[in-house]
Amino acid sequence: MHQTVLNALKMGNKVLLVDFRQPPHMLLEELRNHGIDYSPYIENGSLLILDGYSNLYGQSRLHGKERPSKPPRPRHNDRSNTRDNKQKRI
Repeated sequence: MHQTVLNALKMGNKVLLVDFRQPPHMLLEELRNHGIDYSPYIENGSLLILDGYSNLYGQSRLHGKERPSKPPRPRHNDRSNTRDNKQKRI
């Protein structure tokens, strides 16, 4: 698969690569050991590697500064929007 990706990049195509088996830094290291170096294509913007591994197997599934500390809890007791309550307020 990576030889096909490399050939597409050499022909000037843009590639989005998603890896679910390992984080991108480990993938790049493994590929370098096999003679494939994606770094020039990452630097010039023709290759983007999407990290599917960390989102599945990492400690946190959400990354970034807007990550909520806890997911919002559903409010089962809130009856302010029920039909009966609206009729009583009228």
